[in-house]
Amino acid sequence: MELKQNCAFFILLILIVNSHEITTKCVCGHVKIQAECQNSAFCYWQNDVCFSKPGVLQKEGEETKEKCQVFAEEDCRVQKYCGFYQGNCQIFVNCKIFSKDNCQQSSYRCVSDGKECVEKLECNDYQTEQGCQNQNQNGGYCIWIQKMEKKCQDINSCEQLPIYLTSHTMCKEGLDGCTVDNKGHGCMKLKELCSQYEYDFQCFESNQNLNYCFWDYKNEKCVEKICENLPFTQDYECQSYINECTSNGNHCILRKLCSDAKNIFGCVTDINGNKCVFHQNQCKIKTCDTALDSFTNYQQCQNYDNLLDCVTSKNGGCKQRPQSCEGYVDQIDCYSIVQEDCIWYNNNKCVKRECQYAPDYYGQKDCRQYGNCIGKLTGGCQDSPDNCNQILEEQFCEFNYNKEKCIWLDGECTLLECIKLKLPTYKDHQICQKVSPLCTFNLQVLGCADNICENITEIEYCSVDSKGTICAINQGCIDKKCKTAPISYDSNEKCEQWLPYCTVNLQRLQNSYITVGCVDKQNKCEVALKEQCYSTISGVH
Repeated sequence: MELKQNCAFFILLILIVNSHEITTKCVCGHVKIQAECQNSAFCYWQNDVCFSKPGVLQKEGEETKEKCQVFAEEDCRVQKYCGFYQGNCQIFVNCKIFSKDNCQQSSYRCVSDGKECVEKLECNDYQTEQGCQNQNQNGGYCIWIQKMEKKCQDINSCEQLPIYLTSHTMCKEGLDGCTVDNKGHGCMKLKELCSQYEYDFQCFESNQNLNYCFWDYKNEKCVEKICENLPFTQDYECQSYINECTSNGNHCILRKLCSDAKNIFGCVTDINGNKCVFHQNQCKIKTCDTALDSFTNYQQCQNYDNLLDCVTSKNGGCKQRPQSCEGYVDQIDCYSIVQEDCIWYNNNKCVKRECQYAPDYYGQKDCRQYGNCIGKLTGGCQDSPDNCNQILEEQFCEFNYNKEKCIWLDGECTLLECIKLKLPTYKDHQICQKVSPLCTFNLQVLGCADNICENITEIEYCSVDSKGTICAINQGCIDKKCKTAPISYDSNEKCEQWLPYCTVNLQRLQNSYITVGCVDKQNKCEVALKEQCYSTISGVH
């Protein structure tokens, strides 16, 4: 007895000074019920005795204390290892430290047995009749039976539930299969049929139709919750109770296909989710064809339904957007999608953009901008031919159908190839470049060649070729020779300035000669041409 008094004294003292360790040891030792001991964060049950957990007491206590201190009263009581005591959220030690009048306010784990606060137990572990009035650890209700050895038992029938339960939900949560009694308090077993309920506060479910009873306020009776029993005249009202229901104007009916709806009230959506519309005295699936005949322009048809893509129809109303330009009947519709590349032609029809539809006043430049077209002598445009040689007029000789460049040479249009550009017209890099950046001058081919590093012979243009390759000049010292003179040298005087034994290079083209760069002087004057006839390589004049 003296030991118990000392322990009680220590409990009170430690609560005052907030020394958790001694309190826990003392309380654990006084817990006599196994379930209560095992529910503690700091106790464990062994050999029918409750002990304090060794090692974890101080560490877990300090961590839990810090966590508990952050909670307000209403949050504190729902934490497993916290309890609200003396105005603060503290570590939960045991229900016994709380006032019996404030058990539930201190921790959800605690209830009063009339004498003190105890932890929620299984029903058969409650020792007093007042304690048995509490719920068990699983939220179930208990009943006190005086004649039983274990007087507190789990409730096993609806009628045993507390009389203070006043709704269908409360009774169902107390014990599955129950609803509120006819008196509006206490519980009873679910009826077999919805029609057996007398009041609206009971009309939720029956044994045969769980969650499918409905109170008909018009006729003051409980009925089975099916479409035909719902007394609503609008589709949205029926659907709000049962998604599969619509209305026939008098009451709800089962939603079917649009074509099954006999009037406008149920002509909203069908069982497959399609929108319905009442059209020509019939309920049909909503399409562009069901739009009003009074719709006469593109915007009206587009606004008809945001899930449809409707355009103007020829005789009023709307139709689905056509697959080709020719299906449009109005100019605005014709230009409504830029990517379709439709044009309004001759002010009366929509056609796919083609060269033949270009205005007659278009010239070559206009035709190039209009499409893959070239001009015509009579005005307007025509399709670019596949091959350059199919272009018969020089003014249109620019590109073929594949966007390959064409050039007018020797009286005909031909595919541009650098190798076709010959002396004397094409006599240097700049002239070749004017024709195409893909070309450079190369004396060995007597004209233009592809603009690649190995074909570039003039140092000032030796940088980057047409393929983007960086060109490099040969490194080191090389012999200065006549043939390495610039091709722009076009006289004996310039070539002699390059080297004394050089003269101008003459290339024969048909019946004439052109001067391009330098060559070694001849050994004899007799073989020198007029432009070279100044001196021989030995210096003889």
